[in-house]
Amino acid sequence: MNEKYRSFKSKDIGGELLPIITKGIYPDHRDTLREYIQNAIDANATYVRIVILGSTIMIEDDGDGMTLKQAEDAIRIGLSDKQPEEQVGFRGVGIYSSYDLSSKLQIITVPKGGSKPSRMTFDWDSIKGKLLNEHASRLEGHPSRLSLEELLTDSVFVTEEDTNVLPSHGTKVIIAGVDPILMKSFSERERTIKYLQDAVSLPFSPDFRHGTLITKWLSDVQIKTIRVFLKIDSYETEILRPYRDEMFSQGNPNEPMKIDLDDKFSKKSHGFAWVCFNDANLYLPYNELRGILLKKMGFSVGTRPKLEPLFTRVVFSRRSTGEAIILNKQLLPNAARSDFEPGPEKESLDRALVKLVSEISQKGNQLQNNYKTLEWMNGALSGIEEIDKEISYGKLSGPDLNVYSSRIASLSDDLKHKRRLAAQVDSDMLGLISERLATLKKAISELTTQAKEQAVDTVQKQIKAAKERTVDEARAEAPQKTVSELAKSAGPQSIDETLSWIEFLDREIRELVEPADYENLVESFSDLLEGASK
Repeated sequence: MNEKYRSFKSKDIGGELLPIITKGIYPDHRDTLREYIQNAIDANATYVRIVILGSTIMIEDDGDGMTLKQAEDAIRIGLSDKQPEEQVGFRGVGIYSSYDLSSKLQIITVPKGGSKPSRMTFDWDSIKGKLLNEHASRLEGHPSRLSLEELLTDSVFVTEEDTNVLPSHGTKVIIAGVDPILMKSFSERERTIKYLQDAVSLPFSPDFRHGTLITKWLSDVQIKTIRVFLKIDSYETEILRPYRDEMFSQGNPNEPMKIDLDDKFSKKSHGFAWVCFNDANLYLPYNELRGILLKKMGFSVGTRPKLEPLFTRVVFSRRSTGEAIILNKQLLPNAARSDFEPGPEKESLDRALVKLVSEISQKGNQLQNNYKTLEWMNGALSGIEEIDKEISYGKLSGPDLNVYSSRIASLSDDLKHKRRLAAQVDSDMLGLISERLATLKKAISELTTQAKEQAVDTVQKQIKAAKERTVDEARAEAPQKTVSELAKSAGPQSIDETLSWIEFLDREIRELVEPADYENLVESFSDLLEGASK
């Protein structure tokens, strides 16, 4: 049996590991806020208060606090007594997350039950000084000697305090000497709030109508939320989840969908997702809230755009917002919380997420058709009202009636194709459109009949007038002659021919004059004959 030359010892862990770990795990300096809030939730805190002032960041909670023994265990690096299946922070690294940001970290904690406070001190400047000396020594050609244990000794320690600086039990984190450039970034109100809204398990705003329902869904699976208050200089506010009715185009978000995150292949359930779609065929106005955010134990894993590549039509990702709540205890986030640890569970989750995207796309397509139908219905009603208004004026010509008749026929044909979907979207509006179209069809038909009758009457009058004008014009053009002139022009006539003329004139005169006038005419003619005989 071969004997080991020597075993691995604590001095074999180099001091350079600390900056490597903290920089690699925490790419965003605001991640340190998330880490200390995670610890507060694990300690059953109901609130966290963050104060950013000068060059110091203070984070205070009302959690269970830590005993002296628990505080001594907490300063270990890469070791944790927390259960990854039940608690958010479990890697034993989060407490070191402020190393790159500041010169010193102090954590004062008071356990629930009346024990004395404990103070954990992390002298980051001292540690950084030791590393600088080590770098200088190596540049002179000396081998690396500074171990992680030696680096942290005398710079990280726990003391028991006599005086409680907290109102009761809980923990207060004081990050002092924050780098000025980073402090300026922390002080950017909107960016810090947005980070916390995405990263932390916060309550919903009362300005989001579906918040109560979704909160119940979360409570049913024991997802904790925590109230977070932020104070930057003189500004102070409570931070809530970012969802508001106003973030939707019409201020009227659709009812949230609750979709199971299950994988049929492995027959595993990974949790559920809640999804809200925009209330119009448009992208959500707030770009930063488009897409589905993955969350484990209430804290985000990755970013919203993470699932977008899975959509065959990205429009449905950008019209929706929501969260995928991961409940599978075997799925663990990686240290940076950018994704989940690889393995069979992660592969199963990926399949479940593909299924989730498919269901979101189906719902998005259905809503898109609904909005198009509703848009058509509103347009149809506007068109009907316009035609109705023109009819009420009573000034429509035959060509106008033909145009409106064609429009009504077109609307009726469209309604046949859209009736089923329209009934699902708004059955009352569908009924109104059908009724108004039927009324307009009847009115247009009656007006068309009247117009035809009027046209026939007008044509007949025009023909009669034309004939009368022709006769009158002919008469006006012919030379006017008297009866005596006509008789003279005929030359001498026999007595019989003369009598036939007189009979013709007698008949025509009777037709043209009144009886009394005729009698007067006969008497005058008689007197004329008597005078001629004398």
